[in-house]
Amino acid sequence: DRHVTRQISFINSSLDQLSTGSTLTIPSSLHGEDEIGSMIARISDVSDIIKQKAVFADEIAKGNFNADLSTINEKDVLANSLINMRNQLQVTREDDARRNWATEGLAQLGTLLRSKNNATELYDEIMRFIAKYLRAAQGGLFLLESDEEGTYLHMVACYAYERKKFVEKK
Repeated sequence: DRHVTRQISFINSSLDQLSTGSTLTIPSSLHGEDEIGSMIARISDVSDIIKQKAVFADEIAKGNFNADLSTINEKDVLANSLINMRNQLQVTREDDARRNWATEGLAQLGTLLRSKNNATELYDEIMRFIAKYLRAAQGGLFLLESDEEGTYLHMVACYAYERKKFVEKK
């Protein structure tokens, strides 16, 4: 029968396309109620699943780590690998962001340290910078000092609620 031959030829061609990673569109004239029609329907399902995974991978490539892959099941090796890739890339991006934040802060602090000659001004600027950079409501900078009374911590700068505070503490 010519229709059966056409269906089998389509299945063969479709499997070749799928094996190279291509997706396909199946003409409605090839669908049927018999076993061959059922195989063509499954090939269509596989093609749709490949499309979903490709869309998922494209979203991850764009940096959308909230993308979801709805076709996942425990036996789906490719989907599980894609999910693991997404999770690892997200962890890496978060780690990079933390490292960049710390490196940028240290660079800015280094510039600040080179900009002041007066110790009191330097302490105030350091405390102001650190409090703002850390988004802290308040902070204090203490130096370890010694005199005839002993060793103690002396507050040399205090910053609270976006203002320098004039507080003497030992």
